[in-house]
Amino acid sequence: MEEFDVIVVGAGIMGSSTAYNCIKKGCKTLLLEQFPLPHARGSSTGHSRITRKAYSKELYANMMPEAYKLWSELETETNTQIYKKTGGIIIGKANVRYSEYEKVLKELKTEVLSLTENEIVEMLPNTNYYGFQGICDPEAGVLFADKAVKSFQSAFLRRGGSLKENEKLVNISTGSIVKITTTKGIYNGKSLIVCAGSWTNKILSELDLKLPLNPRYVKVCYWKVKDGLKKSNLPVLIDVNGVNYHGVREGVYGTPPEEYPDFYKVCMHGGKDLSDPDFRDGSDDGEEVKIISNYVSKYMPFLDSRPAIVETCIYTMTPDEDYIIDRHPNCNNIFFGAGFSGHGFKLAPVVGKLLSEMVLKQPTTFNTAPFSLHRFRNSTSKL
Repeated sequence: MEEFDVIVVGAGIMGSSTAYNCIKKGCKTLLLEQFPLPHARGSSTGHSRITRKAYSKELYANMMPEAYKLWSELETETNTQIYKKTGGIIIGKANVRYSEYEKVLKELKTEVLSLTENEIVEMLPNTNYYGFQGICDPEAGVLFADKAVKSFQSAFLRRGGSLKENEKLVNISTGSIVKITTTKGIYNGKSLIVCAGSWTNKILSELDLKLPLNPRYVKVCYWKVKDGLKKSNLPVLIDVNGVNYHGVREGVYGTPPEEYPDFYKVCMHGGKDLSDPDFRDGSDDGEEVKIISNYVSKYMPFLDSRPAIVETCIYTMTPDEDYIIDRHPNCNNIFFGAGFSGHGFKLAPVVGKLLSEMVLKQPTTFNTAPFSLHRFRNSTSKL
């Protein structure tokens, strides 16, 4: 029976980053994944994610410079381009949500360029964002998601890590040594870290713990840029006003052609609730695609009116859309990172670093109190 200092469950972007950071600190580390790699079942699938320094919450804006630094270090270690600088615009009509981005950036003395409606349309030609205001985040861009996950895993393996794929967790026995039983083997670990996305509660339920997590089934849509129109050097876009989805304003975001040549990705932050991530491919009435199509027709006429490609992704939401990074209240050698609420990928290097520091009882690079599970102690979670 193999024994490890740390066992990490879940080889998406968070688990891969965490395993890499643990072995980088000298821990003998095992990374377990229930599916064959790579796979498209969770939240780390696909080619691109937005990264940006602009955040409406100071908590995350403070962490972004460190994230940029750590992505750059991973690029150097693996000789792989992960980040592409495109610039980005965050727009909205005059409201609190839009103003918060500008306020936080100015407080942190981060470069902020205010944009008029004409400047917005100049940066994103052939759009109808008249009546909007915005800010430009010069450092915003695209992270190549599939390369990022693979880079963490390859760097982890080169440093001597063990990666077991297509092994579903069957049982956890707690104690000073955590015993993990999978469909293929048994492993002992001094510490366990669960980074299993929307499967987190399925795993933690074995330990009498339920986190306040709500998985969402999100549509990822790609729209063909019309012939003769500009297709290169387009910025990433975040519209904080977005669309009305079941009485809630959900933001809309866009990324320039990366996955598919000549196709611009436009999606909304919202999606249908998903009761069980193992049964995510159920019936679909096309509601989300219709809502985004109406948005594209109204504001982005440089794109075809219907998406040419529709894919899916899972967000795992918390009630306040802030992360949960903590330890089990009754097992001091079991930790978890979950509920990244559709905005975690860009900060994965920081999350992995924080979890590795917590496992080793080191001072954490950032205060983890805002990510504590105990902020939900009045909820229905079993604490």
